[in-house]
Amino acid sequence: MYFFEGEDYKNKQKLDVGEIGFIETSRERKQKAGGYDIDQYYRVAFNVPVKDKKKLKGWRALANGGYDHQFFNSKRLDELDKKLVDWKEYEESPEKFEEKPEEFTEQDEQEKLALLKEGFSNWSKKDFFLYIKCCEKYGRNNYDKILSEMVNKTKEEFDIYSKEFWSRFKEIENGERYIERIEKGEIEIK
Repeated sequence: MYFFEGEDYKNKQKLDVGEIGFIETSRERKQKAGGYDIDQYYRVAFNVPVKDKKKLKGWRALANGGYDHQFFNSKRLDELDKKLVDWKEYEESPEKFEEKPEEFTEQDEQEKLALLKEGFSNWSKKDFFLYIKCCEKYGRNNYDKILSEMVNKTKEEFDIYSKEFWSRFKEIENGERYIERIEKGEIEIK
């Protein structure tokens, strides 16, 4: 009775099944019936590697991306970052450099921090596109309705950003196109 395919199972150690009567193991979950992911299917079918998100470096990592809608002085911040990287590389191995790069000083660090405070690092892309959409929907001057949809912004943050956006929208890539969309939406409201 305890023999199966030539093996004696009588003296084998019994598995401890505990109080519930079965062995608890983790199992692989199947996808739900409606959870078909076409992108995943083609990634597997064509053996396409999944790209990792590009990690931000330097001041852009500190500034939540440093996108143009955040109105940072990107040119100067990039210059300061390059100066810092060159100086650190020089300190690690000066023999790689023909001439000594300009030193990254405490004054440069203070300037960088001041420039980072000038921008709107708390305005993500999601916040920006919601702002544009609300301006289209309600009109650029209907602050109360726009602010009611932007639940994660205070009135003060919203007012400051709006003022800055309307004075500097040309600095944003496709800024004129956003303004056209807003103006088209305002015409539809009237």
